[in-house]
Amino acid sequence: GKASAIALAEAGADLIILSRTKNDLEKVKKEIIKLKRKCVIYDCDVSNFEELRSVFNQISKLDIPYNWDCSLHFEYTFP
Repeated sequence: GKASAIALAEAGADLIILSRTKNDLEKVKKEIIKLKRKCVIYDCDVSNFEELRSVFNQISKLDIPYNWDCSLHFEYTFP
């Protein structure tokens, strides 16, 4: 996840990243900010659909969903 997030930021993407570990999210966010990209973080267990739904309800726009956890499959329609 971290390497993918950094690579996307290096390519010019602004990111929304999720993880169960807020400390890890903060570290990755700092690296992304150094690349002059925007980064919003959410500590969330992506295997918990209700937590994930809560996060997605706060996101108004998402261009490219990317899922590092290959075991997770979901569909979500933005409001």
